[in-house]
Amino acid sequence: MSHCCRHHNCIEELKADHEIILAELVKLEADPAGYAKEFLKFTANFAEPHHHKEEEVLFPALERKGIPNQGGPIGVMLMEHETKRGYVKELAAGKIEAAANIISLLREHIAKENDILYPLAQQVLSEEELAAMADRCEAIGKG
Repeated sequence: MSHCCRHHNCIEELKADHEIILAELVKLEADPAGYAKEFLKFTANFAEPHHHKEEEVLFPALERKGIPNQGGPIGVMLMEHETKRGYVKELAAGKIEAAANIISLLREHIAKENDILYPLAQQVLSEEELAAMADRCEAIGKG
């Protein structure tokens, strides 16, 4: 599941991850009961590492630039990651209706990151910072 190409910047890598996650949501939406197990595996192996890239690399870098966590976009994203983890536990426990919650939450969440948070990151972080972060993101992606 690793990326074929090295992304020169952490934001590019995270956006590429989003495309993969969105494609998985389409499969889950088409067959929630039949695809739940596959989706749970995907979440553990791909979506969780993606969230860790944000939580351990991107968000702290943004906070260092003065973007607030509490009451700011980072806090919202962190809260949504936790909400998603709750829904994933429900899905793992056999509550297939949790799939719809995961799908709508993640689609909105990804839109907010792509449209608001990532452009903000590209404004406040230099190319050098983004490139250094890409190496750290890649390491997390490999587990």
